[in-house]
Amino acid sequence: MAKLKRICKNCGIEFSFYPYQASHRKFCTHKCYWLYQIGRPGHPMSEETKKKCSGTWFKKGHKSLLPGGHHSKETIEKISEMRKGSNNPAWKGGCKIFVGEGYAKISMQNHPFCDSKGYVLEHRLVMEKHLGRFLKPEEVVHHIDGNIRNNDVKNLKLFSSHGNHVAFHHKLRRSS
Repeated sequence: MAKLKRICKNCGIEFSFYPYQASHRKFCTHKCYWLYQIGRPGHPMSEETKKKCSGTWFKKGHKSLLPGGHHSKETIEKISEMRKGSNNPAWKGGCKIFVGEGYAKISMQNHPFCDSKGYVLEHRLVMEKHLGRFLKPEEVVHHIDGNIRNNDVKNLKLFSSHGNHVAFHHKLRRSS
């Protein structure tokens, strides 16, 4: 789709946009839009409005209508520093997460068989440590007691393929 060109109403720089944006693109960036709006009479942040409202939130330094929000750069840095790691409300316990039916995954960015987000199933890592080598992708680790959260090496059994693992489960069903 060919882009159209227009001159920004605020800064005068030429910018490109798609035809479906033609009805509303008059500024090159959001920042230019807000700077243009602030200078217009009647806008909450115009000089005329600031004079009328002296002693109110404008004087206290409230800048929520200015580009960049209502916090200074220093305040934003302090807030982000305070909300790192376990202080973040989205904290899930560090490098260990639980997925699917409750399998634990560990963050191992440099592992040769990590997933796209850099995680490896914990029971596979336990077995790798026990064997002293990386597991092959076709190898399957089985939880003997059926508890997928019990990743003790004594509770894990290694199968060379998915087929062998399935055959093991078939034998278990037939014997019970």
